[in-house]
Amino acid sequence: MKQGIVVIGSANYDFVYRVAHIPRPGETIIAKERMTNPGGKGANQAVAAARAGGIVHFIACVGKDSQGERLLESMGSSGVKGSGIRILEDQPTGMANIYVSDDGENCILVLPGANEKVDIALLDEQDELLRNGQIVVCQLEIPLPTVCEALKRAHAYGAVTVLNPSPVQLLPDELLQCVDILIPNETEMAALIGHTPSDEELKAYAVQKQIGTIVLTLGGRGCCIVTKDQVTYLPCRSIEAVDTTGAGDTFLGALATRLGERYSIEEAAQFAMAASAITVSRIGAQQAMPYRAEIPQGITPDLPTT
Repeated sequence: MKQGIVVIGSANYDFVYRVAHIPRPGETIIAKERMTNPGGKGANQAVAAARAGGIVHFIACVGKDSQGERLLESMGSSGVKGSGIRILEDQPTGMANIYVSDDGENCILVLPGANEKVDIALLDEQDELLRNGQIVVCQLEIPLPTVCEALKRAHAYGAVTVLNPSPVQLLPDELLQCVDILIPNETEMAALIGHTPSDEELKAYAVQKQIGTIVLTLGGRGCCIVTKDQVTYLPCRSIEAVDTTGAGDTFLGALATRLGERYSIEEAAQFAMAASAITVSRIGAQQAMPYRAEIPQGITPDLPTT
């Protein structure tokens, strides 16, 4: 019997610098503060799903270095099962240098490192996890051929396949045809279609690309669920957000967990929004993600206006 969530994706260690303004070419400035956080969209989504109560396996690569050790510790303490993680001696753990200015702008430099080695050979090694996974989740911070192959296999094995198209890029139709649930935000959806779509265009896109369901996140307005037949809006009340980092990853992880428990997509989305509301009320990404007992169930949650 299939069970559990399998996440295939990135693991990064983030260095966040608070600065007065984003440096200009040739300029040297003094940072006010530096924070370090475990990150990467794949790792974030795995942690969110595990904390929300899911049985989660993670397929990824990290370097044999202190950053990799810290990432493994963060994921392990949250309940993520790491048998699918390859530790590489010849590649550094993926890292991101993030500069955040006083006016809220940011500039991000990413060194993919070991994430570039999340390849089809790794999928071959971990094929049993894919065969047994009830829900299989991917994003786009690892090589696209790996994402295509992972979702193609998982779809053939009968899993529910979930894709978060972030960072957004043009995607081949053969990949989208293997996606049961696509979870973009508004910016990503507009990039995939070429403009901000109407409800009818969203339905048409789902039909054209043979995607089962699109769950479009709308920030402080909640989300909408798109099928070939209808668009259902799930509203939410606005709250003041402290830090929106990791909100989308929390949403996806919590939604996957709830779907694995045989709830409807609408019920799963309500649970996911409640989890996201908690994340944005705290500082950080993985460390801000709620555990199952903290997440309200069966109510319309608060979400921030972003």
